[in-house]
Amino acid sequence: MFADHASRLLRHAGAASTIEFGVVAPAFLMIVIGIFWYGWSMHNASSLTFALDHAGRALQIDSALSRTALQNLVDDKLGQTSDVSVTVNLEVGAEVNGAQLATISGSYARIIDMPFITPVEYQITRQVTVPLRAN
Repeated sequence: MFADHASRLLRHAGAASTIEFGVVAPAFLMIVIGIFWYGWSMHNASSLTFALDHAGRALQIDSALSRTALQNLVDDKLGQTSDVSVTVNLEVGAEVNGAQLATISGSYARIIDMPFITPVEYQITRQVTVPLRAN
């Protein structure tokens, strides 16, 4: 009796669509979630670049800013647009053509955790190099 019911169900066009959806839906959802995570990561990377550019302009105006002050500037600029914790570093390099260069770098670690896939961790790092004003 169950075999007759199952064979009738499989011959029914609606049942075939349901089975096809059950096979295709998990892969489709994984692709959609992956696209979302990739887009969110690129948004965070772009926001980090924007915040570092802002900190670089502030450092050009006031070359006495510390790494902590730059960290606060970046955190304030990111505000609610990013959900990551950024580490900011400042390196003042040698003079080039009479101008001293400073490099501000920011990085954050991200973990992509999707169902049925091993979590993946990646690191995004951006840097900005600006000339400092001569005192």
